[in-house]
Amino acid sequence: MAALCISGCRCGPAIPDGPHRVLHEDGTLKEEGRYQDGLEVGTWRLYWPDGTLFEEQEFEAGEPHGRWVMYHRGGVLADDMRWERGEQVGLETDYDERGRAIAEGRFTDVYDDIILRAADLYLVQP
Repeated sequence: MAALCISGCRCGPAIPDGPHRVLHEDGTLKEEGRYQDGLEVGTWRLYWPDGTLFEEQEFEAGEPHGRWVMYHRGGVLADDMRWERGEQVGLETDYDERGRAIAEGRFTDVYDDIILRAADLYLVQP
């Protein structure tokens, strides 16, 4: 059985507009966010099957815009980055399962929605 969409927004051939929710197969919340005129807006949250937060994303007019964070199982920060109008800006920091920064780097190119990691990714000194 696949994940189930329980959107509160208009579905089907209409342009999505309003709250959006998707459930895991077991009925727990998988993702939630909001559409406006068919585009993602505001904060979107994705959840691990156990219900803990996996990722929090910010959108503006369907494009990544703002802080994006990912979490390890158990809620410890795993990745932290910023976006402006669909382009990643500044440093991205990766964290280990104990929340210690282990790597930093910048994205330098976006090609057909595939983000290529820059060669300047480096390990953070303890």
